[in-house]
Amino acid sequence: MEGLELNLLGLNFGVSGSGVKLPFVGRLGPAFKSAAAAGQPSAALEGPVNP
Repeated sequence: MEGLELNLLGLNFGVSGSGVKLPFVGRLGPAFKSAAAAGQPSAALEGPVNP
């Protein structure tokens, strides 16, 4: 089991290793590295490819 989630009157509350999930706010916790932050090039950042 990764965490615990509770639905109370249509509002979702949760706790897991990745943070806390709150209604109207979303997930709060440690930041995850994106591909751009990790130094991997993204296809969207590169120019057009000429054949």
